[in-house]
Amino acid sequence: MESRRDALLAGALAGPIAMLPAVLFFLTMIATYPEVLEASVPADYMMTRLDQPLIKVIFYIAVFGTFVQTGTGFVHAVNERIAEVYVEKSREMPQWLRPTVALIALVVSISLANGVGLIGLIAKGYGTLTWIIIAVFLVPLLTVGVRKMRSKKVTFG
Repeated sequence: MESRRDALLAGALAGPIAMLPAVLFFLTMIATYPEVLEASVPADYMMTRLDQPLIKVIFYIAVFGTFVQTGTGFVHAVNERIAEVYVEKSREMPQWLRPTVALIALVVSISLANGVGLIGLIAKGYGTLTWIIIAVFLVPLLTVGVRKMRSKKVTFG
C-alpha cells in the first residue's frame, strides 16, 4: 500500500470478495428452507443433499483448514499484543511465553469443545468470541490507534 486511498480501496474490495462464497452458500440453503433450520449443522445437511462424496471431502478439508487458520491467527495476534506490551515497557518478551500462550489457548479450546460440544461451541462460542475480539482488538484500534494517528502524521510506504 502506498497511500491511504490504496488501503481503503483494498479493504472495500477484499470484504465483498471474501464474503462471496458465504453468500452463495447461503443462497443454496434458502432452496431447502425450512428443512435446513432443523439441521444441527446446516453445512453438513447441504453437503449430504448434494450427494457428491468428493466435493464433501474437499469441503471438510477447507473447513478444517479454516479452523487451523483461524486458531493460528488468533494465537499469533494474542502473542503480538503481549509482545507489544513488553516493547512499550522497554523489555523483551520471554521466549518461553509464546509457546505457553499457544498451549493455554489449545487447552482452553479443547476443554470448551469437550464441555460444550463442537456444535454448541460454534453456536454459542462464536458470538462470544466476536465480542472478545471487538473488545481486545477493535476498540483499542479505533481509540488508541486513531488517537496516535492524529497526534502524528502517519504515512504509508
